Amino acid sequence: MVKLIKYLVIIAALCVAGVFIWKHFFGKSEVEIIKEQIYSLASEASKKAGESIPSAIIHAKTVENFFTDPCYINVGTQMFSGKYSQIQIGASCMRYRQMFKQIKFTAHDLEVNLTGTGTATAFLTAELRGITRSGRNINAFRELECSFVFHKDKWLISKVNIRRIIEK
Repeated sequence: MVKLIKYLVIIAALCVAGVFIWKHFFGKSEVEIIKEQIYSLASEASKKAGESIPSAIIHAKTVENFFTDPCYINVGTQMFSGKYSQIQIGASCMRYRQMFKQIKFTAHDLEVNLTGTGTATAFLTAELRGITRSGRNINAFRELECSFVFHKDKWLISKVNIRRIIEK
């Protein structure tokens, strides 16, 4: 009986050590996970030329899941700033997808800081390159500050603020 307990304690200790080693060498940090969220959001919000309506709907519904419900957005104009539900964000995404033949969002100079238990802030330069339905090229850059909260085992954006509009 004593041998069995001894073996169980050794096995438990090895399992705990294994988990710590795995996390240390192979696990992703919270900062890396948040960065991946931002890159994934940029990819989902982008639109390739010739995208079908069902594909656009799927992408717009996926974009909703990157945000809290509600999410506070301040983009520098009264018309587009305010508190939005996930459904409103998805609907806006769908509306803007219809305005463009193609659109590509990218994130540059991404810096993520964990600000507390279950909270983080990301600073980035967001780039939008697109072609409108009328054929006009759009290139826009914005410096953004995004607040994140850890909710239901996911990092979600709870607030977006424009820090600066970069003119090119």
